Amino acid sequence: MKTKRCLKCGALYPDDMKQCPSCGNENNSENTKSIENKPHYQYQESQQPKKPVVACPYCKSTNTKKITSTEKAVNIALFGIFGNKRKYQWHCNNCKSDF
Repeated sequence: MKTKRCLKCGALYPDDMKQCPSCGNENNSENTKSIENKPHYQYQESQQPKKPVVACPYCKSTNTKKITSTEKAVNIALFGIFGNKRKYQWHCNNCKSDF
């Protein structure tokens, strides 16, 4: 069974209906999008937020990762006041610097 998604309210309804049952939007190609019945998880993949792209200020690489609070706590536990990870938020995997 084919269904349509109302572009005005986002409700799913059968393809043969003339109006959206939720908002009363007319069933024309501009206001609806025809979709097949597929598992719901396929539609959520495109709606996930993208990870931030942070470039290293030293080597300009985007191969970076966020330094977690767990990593900071372990660094402080091991090195005390000489632990330096508590000051930084990001780590570059290319040049191994923290920033």
